[in-house]
Amino acid sequence: MSKNIYANTIALYQSNYLLGQDRLHRLKSADFLDCLKILTASCFFGDTTPTPLCDIDFLINEQIKNLIDFVKEYSPNKDLTQFLLCQFDYSDYKTYYNYARFDIDFFDSVVVKNDDLRGAFLAKNYSSFPKELADCFDKLDADPSLTPVKAKLSLLNSEFLKKLDLAKKLTREFENYTKTQIDLTNLLSVFRIKKMDTDLGQSVQSDKDFVLSQLLKFGFVEGEDYLSLFEEYSDAYSLLSDKDYFAFDDFVFKFLYQILNKDFSAGSLDGFAPFLHYFFSRLLEIKQVKYLLVCKKNNIALYGDFGGDLNE
Repeated sequence: MSKNIYANTIALYQSNYLLGQDRLHRLKSADFLDCLKILTASCFFGDTTPTPLCDIDFLINEQIKNLIDFVKEYSPNKDLTQFLLCQFDYSDYKTYYNYARFDIDFFDSVVVKNDDLRGAFLAKNYSSFPKELADCFDKLDADPSLTPVKAKLSLLNSEFLKKLDLAKKLTREFENYTKTQIDLTNLLSVFRIKKMDTDLGQSVQSDKDFVLSQLLKFGFVEGEDYLSLFEEYSDAYSLLSDKDYFAFDDFVFKFLYQILNKDFSAGSLDGFAPFLHYFFSRLLEIKQVKYLLVCKKNNIALYGDFGGDLNE
């Protein structure tokens, strides 16, 4: 049996345990305690039975760790593994670096706790890192005027360059996925610049200029070309304009998946389709459950179109 067929068969089996739209609909109308009961009954948290005083970030990170472990164990392709997990690696890098450089403690958001990695950042010892990543952190360390915004955007550049490199080893759709993800990240950055200018005036000028320089780095020919993003991704921009930030994130997630899924036949076990569908479906429902639990616990209304699967 080929690696692809085995991985896809396992993924199809695991897909039977996804929440599904019926449970999501029930969760939308339930209160916080009933949400916990529904999720526990559906084994969303595995063997864990959360209490009303549970740490939502911890519960969610445990599910992400389980998904990461699934990819590491069953992925049929090492480049695919790195491509899918790159986002989690860089999220942890950013958290550890922010602590070491700016004394910003967000360790609850770290997906995989790693004392060695934390120690490396504190000691500024990147010898065990891949060269391109070590060079990135050396450059950040050498910048005396570095801000958290600059550090974040530099790491985003590094992450996307890494993903583009991996995508070229897979299929054209992975390249299109990554380039579109870059566009939509740039769109969000430009929107925030516009909002920051409105709210804060000239105090953000240095970060604003840096953000625009990063946008240009990804292939914009002229300084005003980023405005074309508003027209090209008008549906996404309208969500930002309406301040539906979670809806924007949800839209982007599903939009990107549809790009990636174009190259694969859903019924084929030879490619990556069932494996990708399970990975992105599980990650989507983890994101949705986190948002839902935070809203329910704090009596915040869900956005109007909350829910929906990858095909909506």
